[in-house]
Amino acid sequence: MPVEVIYENEGKGVRLRYTGDVNGDEAFDVLRAVLEDPRFIKLDYGISDFAGVDDFDISPSQVRQIAQHTGAYLEQNNPRVHLVMVSPKSRYYGVMRIFETQVDMYIVTGYNAGMLRVFETVEQAETWLLDRIPGISFE
Repeated sequence: MPVEVIYENEGKGVRLRYTGDVNGDEAFDVLRAVLEDPRFIKLDYGISDFAGVDDFDISPSQVRQIAQHTGAYLEQNNPRVHLVMVSPKSRYYGVMRIFETQVDMYIVTGYNAGMLRVFETVEQAETWLLDRIPGISFE
């Protein structure tokens, strides 16, 4: 599972660009590394781009585990960050929508659940972020 982690907009955002075959453990490892990176607390947004994924093998229990960890980490470390996930493939888009609702279940206070969204295209995700975060741009 190749994944490219790109910090952009002068450290205001991070983009995770996944390609090839991805499994739940690998996706969790990458996400955990970003969440636990000291730069995370200063981020305004994060984009997880799965458009280049050929196969995404993740179980329902892995989705719950990743959602629980993400929800807890967002609340404690950066409750203002906007997170978006992108997948044009309906099968993976559905998994990401489930993740989105699972994260909402694990958030108790502090993080606005509406700040986590799933989109079918990178352009949709970037437009949504541009409408909400001043001072960022995408080329």
